[in-house]
Amino acid sequence: MNILIYGYGVVGKNFAALLSLLGFDFEILDNSKKIVVDLEKKYDVIVISNSHKEQQDKMLSYIKANAIRYEKLVFLTNTSFNPSFSSFFIEHKTEVRHAIKNGNIDDFLQQVPCLIEEKTKNIYPNILFEELNYIYIETTTYCDLRCAHCFRTGNDYEAKNKHMEFDVYKNIIDSLPFNRQFVLCPQNIGEPTLHPLFLSMLQYAKNTHKFHRIEIHSNLVSHEREYYKQLFDAGLDLLIVSIDSLNQTTLSKTRSGTNIEKLLNNLSWLLQDEMYKEKIAVRISISILNENELDMLIDFLVAMGVKTIHLAPVVDIYDANIGVDINSIERWKQYINKYSITIIVIDPCEYSGSNKCSLFEKSLNFNVLGYLVPCCVIYNHKDLNFGTIQKESLAELLEGTSYQTFKTNLYELPPKICQECLFFPKKRE
Repeated sequence: MNILIYGYGVVGKNFAALLSLLGFDFEILDNSKKIVVDLEKKYDVIVISNSHKEQQDKMLSYIKANAIRYEKLVFLTNTSFNPSFSSFFIEHKTEVRHAIKNGNIDDFLQQVPCLIEEKTKNIYPNILFEELNYIYIETTTYCDLRCAHCFRTGNDYEAKNKHMEFDVYKNIIDSLPFNRQFVLCPQNIGEPTLHPLFLSMLQYAKNTHKFHRIEIHSNLVSHEREYYKQLFDAGLDLLIVSIDSLNQTTLSKTRSGTNIEKLLNNLSWLLQDEMYKEKIAVRISISILNENELDMLIDFLVAMGVKTIHLAPVVDIYDANIGVDINSIERWKQYINKYSITIIVIDPCEYSGSNKCSLFEKSLNFNVLGYLVPCCVIYNHKDLNFGTIQKESLAELLEGTSYQTFKTNLYELPPKICQECLFFPKKRE
């Protein structure tokens, strides 16, 4: 069994002591010295025990540049690995004894919860991820509503009414590096809770420890209220509820199929529980159909106990013809100081006034069929995509000609769909 430990601080030493106790042989690389590895050897396990990002990047880059062969790559973290060996041993004595009995490193890695295992063999320089914050994975394109502003409502396309296969979802999650903490949004178009395996998807993502927040938007009417608490138990950190009006007639135009009584009952029930209250926000999609009801709706939600409200303008990217006048968004900003809760106004002008398109630069976006697309407002992969995770690794997609050419030419030769987007930066002088 060939085991290599990189980083020999307190955590690395304690882990090495534990391996010794279990009877495993291993090599140690002191991260304060030059990295020298036997390039002919194939390692069963490489352990990176340094929590500093630059040291992790150094080792990951070395592994890739020298094509180091290995079966498993794991990270030790200071937060989850108790620096006191004796305390750690006592806390995990059952797992340790089980591993000793079996004498198997695989069993040890699975049993002791201080480790995070990287299941992919695709190692890439962290520079590919240095600006990324959000990971969007469209787990389903099924929906039980027909929203007036939604691309799905007015269009037929290959990815419509599909559930993402669990193995495709798992492949995307596994491909992400451990040395960054992302926000995961396992949805785009569609009601995510309609996926029959959605709770399992949340649990899988949470257990990887790659995401400091997992959030979704939901109509809150697809299930009975008990289901929504199960979402939090499975690993959800933030549930953003879509409410555009209190008027059933208005809702029949904006979000056809919404049962406002059920929606408000479910929301009220969740807000009454202190455990979940801070994990719930509301998003209001504002169009010409409901803009005149905005004051009344916000007053109602504040009185109900909602702590965070997102105000999002409907923009006519796909010819819905119900978009609001962008100039009216400035008026909405008065709500920020009017209420004691958090009001977030999504202003396309703040995006378009930037030098870069944050929708592309700061996120990775996979559609329900596994295609990597530029951003969360390109729903049909046939309009624009960089390939599929089902045929190429994430590293190959990001380093591929299609992605790199798009990134290089985006601001000088933007595609038509980007030019027409209100969130895209205006042409720079």
